Amino acid sequence: MPINYQELQPQIHTLGEHAVQREHSLRERREQVLRLLQQAAAQPQRLRERIELAALQDPRLRCAAPAAEGLTLHRPPPHSDQPRTLLAADGSQIPPDRHAAVEFALLNVGLIEMHPQEAAAPQEHITTLLLADDEDHPTGAPLTEEAVENRRDILERQVLARRAAQLPGPVVALTDGPLELFRETGQPELRQYLDELRSLARLSVITAGYVEILKAQLVVRALELLILAEDELSRAAQLRPLFGVDDGDLFRGLLDVGERSAVFALQSNRAQSYKDELALHFFYLNVGRPHQPYLARVEIPAWVAQEPASVDLLHAALLAQCSLLGSRPYPYILQRAHEVAVVRFEEAEQVLLMLQRELLSRGLDPGSLSNKLYHKQMSHKRTRYGR
Repeated sequence: MPINYQELQPQIHTLGEHAVQREHSLRERREQVLRLLQQAAAQPQRLRERIELAALQDPRLRCAAPAAEGLTLHRPPPHSDQPRTLLAADGSQIPPDRHAAVEFALLNVGLIEMHPQEAAAPQEHITTLLLADDEDHPTGAPLTEEAVENRRDILERQVLARRAAQLPGPVVALTDGPLELFRETGQPELRQYLDELRSLARLSVITAGYVEILKAQLVVRALELLILAEDELSRAAQLRPLFGVDDGDLFRGLLDVGERSAVFALQSNRAQSYKDELALHFFYLNVGRPHQPYLARVEIPAWVAQEPASVDLLHAALLAQCSLLGSRPYPYILQRAHEVAVVRFEEAEQVLLMLQRELLSRGLDPGSLSNKLYHKQMSHKRTRYGR
């Protein structure tokens, strides 16, 4: 049935009225957040103590924490050379499907290599990995989509480390999304992921995860702790006195075009697995244009965060890359890696045919897709797998 527009119209009108009231309240909260940031910049140790106390009482707390730089720092574009080599890896996957004729998963990672100081065209490298079961699971459990995505993140770091080991430094290596694994992981997966990060650390690779932020609240969540009562800290992860205000609201007004924020540490229960040189940090970067700010969160490990020259080199490289895509800034090399990694449906169908032929050649039943999947494919034809 069609939408009842006559019934919907007064609801839209009410929503508009509430939006005006909400914007007025948000404006006051944004001003309060800015004042809290100024207070915290003058007394960073007090903020650190509040974060430590709240995290002890509520391990679910996830927020920013002061690091070495002043909290109100806004560093202009550095006068830094481009790195000798710039790498980016992005992955795509065919998830396991129990309705398919043969249940399998596939990872495809595209690696782009650029030498900014030279005129050579970018180089493309592709790594493809077929997965048929969960080899890390002690009982041989079937693959889940979540496990495949974790393996993709591991493989992205593997191909970066493998290529970086063959190159002279300095090397900047980018991936799309956070460095921290958010999905549920088994201990073998997490250990393998951390081992790949350590490989990059041993090579002194300037590695970073590029995150387009829309509603991140890491710094705001930390500042909220300054206005919570002592007996409220045990519920710090739940209480939101500044609800509706995000880090973008704060830093769009603080960072001019090309500027970055201070480097912050990351406080979270999951982040405790990332210790010593792997400890997670981040900064915000305005990659927009005059009167059109656009913020990204750049996640970096401690071995990068503790080297100002490395942060400057990363800062300069990201600005140069984002400038290549015009009014929709995003690192060009990451976009290229994504384009290379994408798996199209006809390619997935070809892999399935290859698997079926292999099974037939060995006298095994190649299987057939379920009736449900057959009708689903007949009614809706997609063209490619996305991340």
